[in-house]
Amino acid sequence: SLLVAVAMTAAHSGLPPAFSSGETPVLRLSGRHSVNLPPRDAFRPPAAAPKGLSLPLGRNRAQGTGVLLVLTFLTSAVANRVANRILLVPMAKHSLFLSLATSAAQLAAYLLLLLSRSWHQSLSPFLAFVADFWVPLCLTGLCEGCFYPLVFAAAAKLPGGLVQVLNQSIVPYTVLFSVVLVGRSYESLQLLGVAVVLFGVLVAVGMPLGVDLQGGAWNDVLQCTGAYSLLAMGVTLKDLVFKQSQAAEVQLPQELIILTVCATCAAVQFSVQLLAFPLLVPEVDERRRLISAGWRCLQGAAAPAAPWIALTYWVCNVVFSLTTLRLVRKASAATVVLANVAALPLSALVFCCPLPLLQRQPFQWSFAVSLILVVVGNLLYGATSWRNSVRFKR
Repeated sequence: SLLVAVAMTAAHSGLPPAFSSGETPVLRLSGRHSVNLPPRDAFRPPAAAPKGLSLPLGRNRAQGTGVLLVLTFLTSAVANRVANRILLVPMAKHSLFLSLATSAAQLAAYLLLLLSRSWHQSLSPFLAFVADFWVPLCLTGLCEGCFYPLVFAAAAKLPGGLVQVLNQSIVPYTVLFSVVLVGRSYESLQLLGVAVVLFGVLVAVGMPLGVDLQGGAWNDVLQCTGAYSLLAMGVTLKDLVFKQSQAAEVQLPQELIILTVCATCAAVQFSVQLLAFPLLVPEVDERRRLISAGWRCLQGAAAPAAPWIALTYWVCNVVFSLTTLRLVRKASAATVVLANVAALPLSALVFCCPLPLLQRQPFQWSFAVSLILVVVGNLLYGATSWRNSVRFKR
């Protein structure tokens, strides 16, 4: 997806990387772009204001900006997930076309972001970077290209709240792939968090949600969780690229490296889906019919609000991505943990409210228990980075 920082967050113990050293992927530059921070005592805190006077205006503005950033993060996260599930109602029979349209929107967004930040730079360092890391980049695009059709087809048949819990299966998948491919080690507290998250997912699958999990719905649950393993593999491969690019001292700012990686993976992702489409639908006439029917449905043939829901989904996706990047840059580890943890129950509980095109999901205590377990597991999973952030501040 467009969620670059969320992907990096999942690969780095549930939190943005390099918090233990006081750096974020956007601010940590390399080579001739290196940034030398001033000494710790270069900026002394201002003297306490006399009694009866307010704090400095700059500090109040900074706090207000941080609160607004967190609220934007939560709002865009919930709107993105809810709009996606609502869009899958009229597009349920056209999930393959929807995945193609989503990949095209992601590719356009990443290219525009990359061009807007690098229009004054030479093209050669970007081409050299892609040439150096083309294998993991292509594998990442392959994983993500397979992920979207699978998860869209399965999620369209499952309750929205259950899908929000199932996507937490990316946590144990990411830990497994990070250990095998990257060689990352985890503390016992983090592994306990993974186990709690996994148990919360199992509780969600076993609860009665009005679907027959003894029948065909089990296939959709397995397909959905299996699709998230592909996303986890893509996240891990991106993490591997970032680590190797830092070791190689690539002459590009870290922000441009992130955008280059995501734009390249999005291009491969879109290409994989285009190439796979004739294999999945061999008949030319059938392919034309599917594309035509999917386009008409996206324009509102099945539901007049479909084009506006699709636009909302893609816009919220982009806003969520940009907001997450800013949150990673400016917020503390504790803030990022709480924002990520808060987004999950909010997104899941929204489906218990009346929503357009969707049947209202009945609230059940087993559902609440699964959410609590997943939230607690995420807090345990990110506790190490949280502690490192607090130590850095001290």
